[in-house]
Amino acid sequence: MYKPLPEVRKFSRAPLATRVNCLGPGTFFSDFTINVSEGGMMLQAISEVRPGTELEVQFSIPGSGKVIKAVAEVVWTRKNPRGEAQIGVGLGVRFKRIERDEQATIRRFVETQSA
Repeated sequence: MYKPLPEVRKFSRAPLATRVNCLGPGTFFSDFTINVSEGGMMLQAISEVRPGTELEVQFSIPGSGKVIKAVAEVVWTRKNPRGEAQIGVGLGVRFKRIERDEQATIRRFVETQSA
C-alpha cells in the first residue's frame, strides 16, 4: 500500500480574508483571499478562471498600510474547495512579478500569523 507524500510548499502561508481586485484578459473581478504566501494566494471566486490566465492583482495586507500590486498566474481552480458551500470556486494563483518590498510585507504578515 502506498502512502501519500506529504505536501511540500516553498513558502509558508497564512489565512487572509481581504478584498482582491483582479484584472485579466477580458475580465475584471473583485473577490476575497482565503490565504496568502510570498509566492501566491488562494482566492474565492464566483466563476472559474482558466489555469494559465495572467491576472493583475491588487490587495492590502492588514496593518501594513500598503497596497500590494502583482502580476500573477492562475495555476489551479477547484469548484467548492474543501466542501465549503460559500466558496463557489477556489483559485490558486502564483505571483510572477512582485516588488521585493511588497513580497517582504507579505512575509512579515505570514510570520506574525504563525507566531
